[in-house]
Amino acid sequence: PLKVVDVLDGQWKSFLAPPKLGTRPLPALVLFWTRWCVVSLAAMDMLVKIADRDGLKSRYISCCLESGEGRLGQLRSGVLQVLSERQWRRSFQVLEHYCAPSSSLLVDSIHETLGIVGVPIWACVHPAGYIGWQGR
Repeated sequence: PLKVVDVLDGQWKSFLAPPKLGTRPLPALVLFWTRWCVVSLAAMDMLVKIADRDGLKSRYISCCLESGEGRLGQLRSGVLQVLSERQWRRSFQVLEHYCAPSSSLLVDSIHETLGIVGVPIWACVHPAGYIGWQGR
């Protein structure tokens, strides 16, 4: 399984794993982005607005991809800073925020496994866990 780091608690988690045991599977809208890309930031703003408007009808997931930060801790703290500066921290109630390293001996790269060659990338994930659509 693909592993990502939860931005809020810093723990490694399985990407797209069900959020809680016993909950009904939901479709998910996922945004892959980077914190330095202007278009990614605009897409992230859109995701926050969609999640705020739609509430818990679906899962809303942001996954900030590592792109030269060097260390995962730097990436996570940078994402937290962007979330605070843009007042997106309130979105933790309806949005799941993750960080993904570009490569590691410990985890498979989301970039390579999902074929992500640029950002922002949107993906719609079926409740069964497979990606039904991916595009820019």
